[in-house]
Amino acid sequence: MPIDLNADIGERPGTDGLQSDFEIVRWVTSVNIACGAHAGDADTMAAAVETALRLRAAIGAHPGVPDRANFGRLAISLSADQAYETVRSQVSALDAITRSSGGRLHHVKPHGALYWMAESDPAIAGAIVTAVHDHRPDLIVYALSGGGLARAALVTGVRVLREVFADRAYLRDGTLVPRSQPGALIDDPSIGVKRIIGLIKSGTIDAIDGTAIGLGVDTVCVHGDGPRAADHARTLRKALDDAGISAEAPRP
Repeated sequence: MPIDLNADIGERPGTDGLQSDFEIVRWVTSVNIACGAHAGDADTMAAAVETALRLRAAIGAHPGVPDRANFGRLAISLSADQAYETVRSQVSALDAITRSSGGRLHHVKPHGALYWMAESDPAIAGAIVTAVHDHRPDLIVYALSGGGLARAALVTGVRVLREVFADRAYLRDGTLVPRSQPGALIDDPSIGVKRIIGLIKSGTIDAIDGTAIGLGVDTVCVHGDGPRAADHARTLRKALDDAGISAEAPRP
């Protein structure tokens, strides 16, 4: 089965941000573009869309909680109705920009705190997938493999891709080690690649305590804001090629 490689982009302003995005997008097969809540604005969205179209990467919306000061990584008080409205409005904004550039929106992946709030609160998970479905029912949701958002998508009838992370360590319950804890981030691309190739081939990955955990995988994320994001993306893409594993985004 082909494996999708996704990266978060459009989160850094200016020329340097655009160049960083370009270096990442050339190696991945789909992108998640910040929609203005946790980061980004109309200009960065348009530039990210143009980069994705030029490099033939599938375009996804990356909605987050409206908290730019903390880059959308801190949980905030958000009702299910508020989660629905913020996701719907952010997806709509990026969809309009994508269509105006001649592209088509492919998927939605929540960012940061919103992603994890969906894992701990079924009402938030339901609100997110309902917002996606109501905007366009053929959109795909990218969600934590084995997690609550993925289950909510299946219940709602929204197609889901099971996501794993190349540059993050796992706990034995299949969730990610919090960024505040030692060992949460995998800085060495060769280590991250070895873990992902092993997971694709065996269906298991070692948690931080050494426990082998089973995870299904359809898409692999490389965080676009990491200092070695382009190295992770390039190394992973080449490793997939060497292993005879096709890298491509699924068709809607």
